[in-house]
Amino acid sequence: MKFCTNLTVPQGPRNPDSLWDFYKQCLDQVRAIISQTESTRPALASDCKLCHWRSTCKRQLKNEDDLSLIFELGRAKRDVMISELATVKALSNADIDNLSRGEKTVSPRIGINNLRKFQNRARLLTEPSANPSITRPFELPTSEIELFFDIETDPMRDICYLHGFVERRLTIKGRIVTGKTIDPNPLAKGSLPENKVPRRLRIKIFHGNRSIAYTYETSFQ
Repeated sequence: MKFCTNLTVPQGPRNPDSLWDFYKQCLDQVRAIISQTESTRPALASDCKLCHWRSTCKRQLKNEDDLSLIFELGRAKRDVMISELATVKALSNADIDNLSRGEKTVSPRIGINNLRKFQNRARLLTEPSANPSITRPFELPTSEIELFFDIETDPMRDICYLHGFVERRLTIKGRIVTGKTIDPNPLAKGSLPENKVPRRLRIKIFHGNRSIAYTYETSFQ
């Protein structure tokens, strides 16, 4: 089955540029970067962990105190905020009220609530005395058995070279610790029993065709 498309027609009613126009724009930009007449500006994103240039870009971002170092503040948000708030430190020290326009802000598509959230995160990165805060109640799930899976890959070579499982069981005198109570005796909120709670971990690691299993026991203090 063959698929054909006209690369010279507009991409849509909101975008009059064709795919061919887009290709030529990208080609011109690549040539400018290679000739060093144009430079690139990195931004931290989840895909960065798959890239060989990650350490180089992150070093530059830290040196520039780039806004994309803030969790969930990526390239698109950074680029519309940078004219008013160029660095993490600037955002941390900013007077948000002066930047607000009702529910909006001076930065397009950045609402006031999001800006306050990003400022709190900026302060966690810049103020040594800053502490994390809980914005809403939450409860962690509990289970008699917890199973964790981790995997290590090299996407550039399309291989998975290591993966493994961790099985965790929380028990005391044959009963399951829920984190809140040990049936039938309730615990004080946020505390553990006076006697140590053994935590049994079973780990199995696979490397190529080989597997290694470990079982060991530690205790909560």
